[in-house]
Amino acid sequence: AAFEAERGKCLQLRRESEAMLGKLGDFLSVPDTLRPILNVELDGLSDPARLEDLKASFQEVVTLNEAYRDLSRDRPA
Repeated sequence: AAFEAERGKCLQLRRESEAMLGKLGDFLSVPDTLRPILNVELDGLSDPARLEDLKASFQEVVTLNEAYRDLSRDRPA
């Protein structure tokens, strides 16, 4: 269940990243001379709280992987 929840978070983050890349691509396709007059919404481009959550979540996966490897190594053959 924990891995499925983590998978869901990763998929959601991927969708959000793809949407943001699309917006950035649209913005960059506008000539430099016109960019200053555009109203660009920068809120949401960087969310420190989400980054910390993602780091913590990744650390949990690393810890679980290390525990699995330790248990696998100690398992009788």
